[in-house]
Amino acid sequence: MHGSEAVFVALGTIGFLVLVLNLLLGGFIEHGFEASHEVDFGHPAPTDLHGPSWLSVKVVAASMVGFGAFGYVSSSAGLPDLISWPVAAAGFFAVGAGAYFLILKPLAGQQYNSLMSSYNYVGQDAIVTLEITAGGIGQVTFQDRQGARVTQTATSRLGEAVIKGTQVKIVDIAQNGVVVHHNSLSD
Repeated sequence: MHGSEAVFVALGTIGFLVLVLNLLLGGFIEHGFEASHEVDFGHPAPTDLHGPSWLSVKVVAASMVGFGAFGYVSSSAGLPDLISWPVAAAGFFAVGAGAYFLILKPLAGQQYNSLMSSYNYVGQDAIVTLEITAGGIGQVTFQDRQGARVTQTATSRLGEAVIKGTQVKIVDIAQNGVVVHHNSLSD
C-alpha cells in the first residue's frame, strides 16, 4: 500500500468510526456543530425547520467515508495520484450530499411532521381513560383529525383531578403528552 492509499484508508476509517460511535452513543458530538431545532412546547410551532447542517458531524463523517472509499478504489485500480485525489474529492461530495439529501433531511422532515401533527390535537375533545390525579398525570383517548384513535398521557391544565370517563378538551401540548381542560361547571 503506497502513501495515497494509506491516507484514503485512514480518512475513510476515521469517518466510519465517527459514524459508528455517533450511532452507538446517540449523537454525542452533534452539539455545537449544527443549529438546534428543539421545539418549546407551549409556544407556537416553529415554521422554519430546515433539518441538519451541511457541517453536521454525520454529513462530514459520511463524506470522509466516501473520500476514503472512492480514493482507495481508484488508487487500487492503478490510476495515478493526479486522478485518484480528484476522484476521492468527488466521492467526498457525492456521499456527503447523499447522506444529507437522502437520509438526514428526510428524517428531520419526518420528525418535524410528527411534531406538527401533535399540535393538531389542540382543540380536540377527549375522554379520560385513566384518571388524571391532582397535580399528576392520567390518560386520554380521542380521534385525531384523520379519524385515527389516539391515546396520550395527559395532565390537567388547572392541576385538578379528573375522573375516568370525563369528557375534556385538549388545550395544549406537553413534553410527554397533552394538557386538558375540564369544565366542571358543565357537569
